[in-house]
Amino acid sequence: MRYLATFVVSQVLFFRWADGYIYFFAGGSYYRYDEISRGIDPGYPQAITEHWRGVPNNIDGVFRYANGITYFFKGSEYYRFNDSKLQVDSGYPKKIKEFWKGIPNGIDDVIRYFNILLLN
Repeated sequence: MRYLATFVVSQVLFFRWADGYIYFFAGGSYYRYDEISRGIDPGYPQAITEHWRGVPNNIDGVFRYANGITYFFKGSEYYRFNDSKLQVDSGYPKKIKEFWKGIPNGIDDVIRYFNILLLN
């Protein structure tokens, strides 16, 4: 059974990243969850800025697109995260309305199901 890649539960966002772990984001911290051991890995939580350079605290939504690019949303802006360099790409953040046509500002959550995006 495959699970959806991104969910939101009580202002905590989580998604499955390229390394196979599930990452939870809350405020300025993130947690790495290991499905095999069914627990948060030792040494977590960590500050978002420790691993996700350029990503702001208190994000509104996050998902990893089918093309392998991770996107973070906050307010009226989105951040494209370079998974190989472990940082936000230069030129970001950008306005949501510039790329995500028809998507309103203030996204509360994002769910990716195969190649379908559900934004709320």
